[in-house]
Amino acid sequence: MVEVAGHRLGVAADRARRRTGRVTLGVRPEKLHLLTAQPEPADGVNVLGPGRVTDVSFSGVSTQYLVEVPSIGTLTVFAQNMASGPTVSVGSEVWVSWRVEHGFGLDDDPGDTGAPADPDAAEVA
Repeated sequence: MVEVAGHRLGVAADRARRRTGRVTLGVRPEKLHLLTAQPEPADGVNVLGPGRVTDVSFSGVSTQYLVEVPSIGTLTVFAQNMASGPTVSVGSEVWVSWRVEHGFGLDDDPGDTGAPADPDAAEVA
């Protein structure tokens, strides 16, 4: 478990390069899900929010959403354009969720401005 701005987020131990101290968390944008209501806590699922949709970009087979979560920053969510799932617009309040096994932890210093300190970071992503 990792504490991020008051949120407890899970990362699978086998997908974490560092298990103590500062950890950079990541999850691919296509693994994130938008929810229009705060979900009930569920085992194996991380949730951040509430946040606000700041941009919506339709790109044919998918839509890219930018979601600003206070004290976290901007999250990018790619959603396939299918008949199911929420359709939200700029200004909508949303929560972002993902399965714990879809996240990963890196030992890169979040203050780095150059290339990642860990050249093997791709192996866990």
